[in-house]
Amino acid sequence: MIPGSEEIETIVLQKITPSPEEKKQIQDVITHLKKEVMTQIKKTTIPIEIELVGSIAKDTFIRHAVDIDLFLCFPPTVPRETLEKTGLSIGRAILEHQEECFAEHPYVRGMYKSIKTELVPCYKIQDATQKLSAVDRTPLHTRYIEQHLKESQKKEVRLFKQFLKGIGCYGAEAEIEGFSGYLCEITILKYKTFQHLVEQVSQWKFGEKLSLDTHNPPEFTTPLVFIDPVDP
Repeated sequence: MIPGSEEIETIVLQKITPSPEEKKQIQDVITHLKKEVMTQIKKTTIPIEIELVGSIAKDTFIRHAVDIDLFLCFPPTVPRETLEKTGLSIGRAILEHQEECFAEHPYVRGMYKSIKTELVPCYKIQDATQKLSAVDRTPLHTRYIEQHLKESQKKEVRLFKQFLKGIGCYGAEAEIEGFSGYLCEITILKYKTFQHLVEQVSQWKFGEKLSLDTHNPPEFTTPLVFIDPVDP
């Protein structure tokens, strides 16, 4: 252990870990949001399910950096055009200060009760072999972390996220091209603690290949490869 690091981690965690009261306030907002979404869903004839994903669902979010990610899970039989049109319609009806964004298909980003929120349509799948669009795996990612990340490791994820924020490497969006929240979580699953992770990262080389259970990862040409554990 690096001398003095434990004390520093304690101080940082006190600043970035949301309190039980803060978590409850956020959950109350999510409850209201889900009710509004269900009201809009009932106006359609499609059996859409809603699923909370992302760092709030996994309890790995950082205080004062809250984003609600709510996925609208459509049956795979629904045409892509209908999924896109219905998903956008629901988002526009609920979110304030909204903007239309685009992953593999469009979704709505905006504000809900002063919290950044994304309402993203996807297809409901049971495993990654069934995916019809790039975002379909996201609920699988959330379930994987819920099942495998220990309670004691959530603070390690928060430390890693805050570290990456400090060096401008947190976020998978194009302007950053850094670590997504999910990548932070599976990296902690691999290295167990933030300190061990830092020690191992110091030995990484360009083209580093990582996985949780794959002994022979496929070849890629990117600077860092981490095999998604939900993929077949």
